[in-house]
Amino acid sequence: MASEIASVAAPRRRAGLRRLLSRRIAVVGGVLIVVITLVGLAAPLLTPYDPNGLQISNRLKPPSGAHPFGTDNFGRDVWARTVFGTRLSLVVGLSTALITAVLGTFLALLAGVYRFLGELIMRVMDGLMALPATLLAIAIMAAVGPRVENMVVALSLVYLPRSTRVARAAVLVVREQIFVEAAIALGAGNRGIMRRHILPGVLSPVIVQATYVFATAVLLEASLSFLGVGAPPEVPSWGIMLSEGRLLMRNAPWMTVFPGTLLALTVLSVNMLGDGLRDALDPKTKRG
Repeated sequence: MASEIASVAAPRRRAGLRRLLSRRIAVVGGVLIVVITLVGLAAPLLTPYDPNGLQISNRLKPPSGAHPFGTDNFGRDVWARTVFGTRLSLVVGLSTALITAVLGTFLALLAGVYRFLGELIMRVMDGLMALPATLLAIAIMAAVGPRVENMVVALSLVYLPRSTRVARAAVLVVREQIFVEAAIALGAGNRGIMRRHILPGVLSPVIVQATYVFATAVLLEASLSFLGVGAPPEVPSWGIMLSEGRLLMRNAPWMTVFPGTLLALTVLSVNMLGDGLRDALDPKTKRG
């Protein structure tokens, strides 16, 4: 039985990969994400400057050979702070996407299979969704303090209800399929049904939702840091850079243009990849 399932699943995976690669928007988004990730990983090799190194004599220098992105009002190299800021955005975005995907899927399985838990779980999720995402994140960060770990927890709580609702909708659809009813009739337990029959059917929408959570978490992290309740001051962040440069737009536009451009490019590329994954994983969106 396992070999038969594998023989059917393998062609489906290959067909899905072909559909994904046939979408230029997904390929472009994926390539951009890989490049941005490599920039973040190789940040210490891409600049000789300390992102927090102060040199007042070099303050507000325009882009040059020594400082490709110029310097800020404290003489810090903007290129160094921009590439090191990539790390924070990717770590926060990826961590938030993984936590919400795993925890949201687990809660959705419980809500979909154990119906007596479904109402309780979904009412809690509805209560969290009733609060504006940014205000909820600000409130959590104000309560626990500006740390990267706290920011991941805050963003995970903000986006958990959305991921849970998407996963639960998929669980409810798969739960009514004939093969699930057959497994129940044969005496399969709830845990086995969730793990073997329902979970594989909900992975596609969960993966697509995770890409959108990744993009919005990167954007919200920058927003929180911009407002002063996100990353601590000693951690390079695009949001902090935008906040520091907003008052110097006329005299030193490079302080905001470069981190702002990379932030927009990161969010755009993740959304492009998510659109491609949605088209590739959902058979209903096949295009001739």
